[in-house]
Amino acid sequence: DIAFSYQFLEHLHPDDVEPHFDLIYRLLKSGGVYVFDTPHRYSGPHDISRFFGDSLDCFHFQEWTYREMRVLAEKHGFSDTWFHRRGEIRYSLLLNTINDFAESLIGVLPGSIRKKIAARLFPAVTLTIKKV
Repeated sequence: DIAFSYQFLEHLHPDDVEPHFDLIYRLLKSGGVYVFDTPHRYSGPHDISRFFGDSLDCFHFQEWTYREMRVLAEKHGFSDTWFHRRGEIRYSLLLNTINDFAESLIGVLPGSIRKKIAARLFPAVTLTIKKV
């Protein structure tokens, strides 16, 4: 019915992320959901790398945006995507579009400004994705 991971995906080698999503999809029954939380790219790096610069050099292989994770989920057969904000689950195409637009605006800002804004808006990517 449900698969769950918290602060896990960023530790997978990039070559293992897609097989992970394939496995989760295969294990879930129809209508099952995968709930996960992973650090957001724009407010990071979130591991010890933050003390040495702006690149992921230590424990995290990768950090993502909401849009990147939704695209990855769709690629692996998941349909609906709900994002979590302030303890609430939200789903709507309009909200996803607004979220994408905000990410695209914040993504072009200089690093220090981007991190400050993203830390309040996008501390993590927390999604629930559904298997059809």
